[in-house]
Amino acid sequence: MSRTWAGIDSGKGKCHSLALDADGKTALSPRVTNDEPEPLKLFGDVLDLAGDREVTTPATKPPSHSHC
Repeated sequence: MSRTWAGIDSGKGKCHSLALDADGKTALSPRVTNDEPEPLKLFGDVLDLAGDREVTTPATKPPSHSHC
């Protein structure tokens, strides 16, 4: 099954994200501010990119101050 891999490295002010396509090529790599609207839009962008493919993300607990 092809899938899109996505992850976020959250910080106090900015979050860096990365989404890889099924071939391992960078599909998205934006930095977004660490407030709720931008990460939510980013999640939508990843889902749009994936289309009907599965999206896989790492299972880590973000810092308590993070909205990402």
